[in-house]
Amino acid sequence: MSSEKAKKRGNWTQDNLNKALEAIRKKEISDYKAAKEFGIPRRTLRRYLKSNSNQKAKLGRKFALTEEQNAELCSRIVRLAEVGYPITTKILRLCVYKYCKENNIEHQFSDVKQIASHKWVRKFLKENPTVSIRKSQNLNPARAQKLNRYIVEDHFRKLQTVFEDNEIFGKPEKLFNMDEKGCRLNLHKEPKVLAKKGARRVHIIGNEHGENVTVVSCANAMGASIPPMILFKGKRMKAEFADDLPPGSVCRMTEKGSMTAKCFVDWLHHFGHYKPAGSCVLIFDGAKSHLDYDIVATADQYDVVLYCLPSNTTHELQPLDKAVFRSFEHHWDQQVMLYWHNNGERTLTKQRFAKIFTPVWDLCMTPSNIKSGFRATGLYPYDPNAIPEEAFKPSIASELPVPEQAEPLATSTPTTTSKLRTTSPQPGPSGLSTFKHTRAHVLSTDEVDSVEAALIGDDEDDDTNANLSEDEEEDAGSQSFQDLLPTPIKKTRKVTNRRKAINSRAVVLKRTLFDKKETVDEAPKSKCSKTVSAKGKSKKIQKNESWFCHVCKEDAVKDMRICSACKFYVHEECVGLTKEDNELFICPDCEN
Repeated sequence: MSSEKAKKRGNWTQDNLNKALEAIRKKEISDYKAAKEFGIPRRTLRRYLKSNSNQKAKLGRKFALTEEQNAELCSRIVRLAEVGYPITTKILRLCVYKYCKENNIEHQFSDVKQIASHKWVRKFLKENPTVSIRKSQNLNPARAQKLNRYIVEDHFRKLQTVFEDNEIFGKPEKLFNMDEKGCRLNLHKEPKVLAKKGARRVHIIGNEHGENVTVVSCANAMGASIPPMILFKGKRMKAEFADDLPPGSVCRMTEKGSMTAKCFVDWLHHFGHYKPAGSCVLIFDGAKSHLDYDIVATADQYDVVLYCLPSNTTHELQPLDKAVFRSFEHHWDQQVMLYWHNNGERTLTKQRFAKIFTPVWDLCMTPSNIKSGFRATGLYPYDPNAIPEEAFKPSIASELPVPEQAEPLATSTPTTTSKLRTTSPQPGPSGLSTFKHTRAHVLSTDEVDSVEAALIGDDEDDDTNANLSEDEEEDAGSQSFQDLLPTPIKKTRKVTNRRKAINSRAVVLKRTLFDKKETVDEAPKSKCSKTVSAKGKSKKIQKNESWFCHVCKEDAVKDMRICSACKFYVHEECVGLTKEDNELFICPDCEN
């Protein structure tokens, strides 16, 4: 005989309780009929009638924290997650136990394990829907610091100037974004597969390391994409590499399968065939291979304005990164699994790359995805407020309150540091105008706490606690969640004076930003040339002239000899000399 499942307690709604109590108080129905009609136990109805309250009682044991303490803990959890230092459930359990222990709060946690229970965490999450378990994403500290209001506002100001100078407003077909996507000839992530329930060893056969292939993509704000350029690793190009690629695609070979300055110049020639007539703006990131004199010179040939985004901000400011490539690896892995299923071949080569890439390209480079990327980054329609407030919060740890007597951070003494930490930020209209961003200085824990207090409005409480005497602090005997969950901060780094990178902020690339390179008319300089001294011993002489020969009147890189009379260089073969001839040389012009 199977046992029946126990009925759930409190399996009724607050609305039904209010209706049942109101009907019983008006004597429209008895408590027996109300219990049957509304599904509420009769004893429960009598208890609420006796207490003369309609508020639903909580089931189970009493929660260890009060509503105020619970709200403080939730706000601290949310705050840490916003600035890039979220906590795990285990850290939460440890902190709650310590909080209850140090503040003499009655609890049911184990004193042996000294940690709150998993059941308490489940109940805490259930009663606080504003907090949930989420999957975190790694954020580089440089990205967290550089994506701040100052850098982004400077970016949009310069972008507006570029749009006005080139008449881009209202012309989305002339606004382009270019970006590269690295793709491995393998699975990017371990897929979820079907296997026996409880199996502990589920493997998938495949190469652990796949060769890298770079996809150079470009699209404009109207949603139209340029055929991609594929960069393979190697030296020899084979015709079958381009088979089955999207129409108009081109392939190049590089040493590591990644972008180089020469490939970027080739891509600009490819881009010139598809761009609209007239001037257009090309937005891209500041990778090293994108910053070169030849690139700017080639862009000028096609009337392309190169706009470089500030470094370490492309995850929020670059359209293709924001929308198009977000799902690339997911679609790629699906196509790889489908290819393996249909062909049974577990090895991906350059010849098979196009069979997987082309379907993925069609799924990612859709007009809707492209336009949503431009819209989310504020490029089109132009919107300087497109970046949400949450995106700037990880940069709070790099914001310093402006001291009353500003002094250079690089030469700060212990006294200066002490003044800086005790300086209270002055309120401003924007809430952040009294803070400045520094590149090399990292805040200490005290400085971060003062910044956070100013931003969340807790500075008054901190000042009150600071004025307490030692005896009063001992009597208080309480510790807040902000003390137990401080913001982790790295140690202060030594400030060094070094030249800023070209792309430290948003910039329009021009030829004047780079050292002028040698043109075709300017012959390369020779390294050295062999000559003979008066004693007949050969020696190396640094040559400051070109490889131009005054006999044959040609500029060719060949072994040269200097005339002891006129000091002009000539090719050895033009005057019938070899390396073994160790005698003084006089050119034919001087002999005559």
